[in-house]
Amino acid sequence: MRCRIFPDINVFPLDITNSAAITGSLLDTLKAQGQTHAFSQLAYEAYSLVKDEPYYDMWNVCATCWLAAPALYAPAQRSALEIVQWGFEQGWLRRTTAGRAHNLFLAFQDKAGFYSYVTSQLARSA
Repeated sequence: MRCRIFPDINVFPLDITNSAAITGSLLDTLKAQGQTHAFSQLAYEAYSLVKDEPYYDMWNVCATCWLAAPALYAPAQRSALEIVQWGFEQGWLRRTTAGRAHNLFLAFQDKAGFYSYVTSQLARSA
């Protein structure tokens, strides 16, 4: 039975967000666009600050792009999840057989399209 108070929850775990890297190609595109588009320049400058950080990817961008461009993502897998509360894995999500199922987005269907979408959205100025 679906809960009427809370709609389906869409989860974008590290499986997909780690594949949304800040690439040299992305930075080159943003730098070129930044000559005429202020948002691209801002994104270029911000991503340049963290491009060499090993654990920084476009996590929030990965999840929010789904709202406007869901076709870029592979179909969700339905799975019940639990949150590990103790120990080394504290805060991790783990699949379980009990509980409510959520939509897990684990991969891009069109990764090149994802980057194209991001750069097209930043090709603007205030």
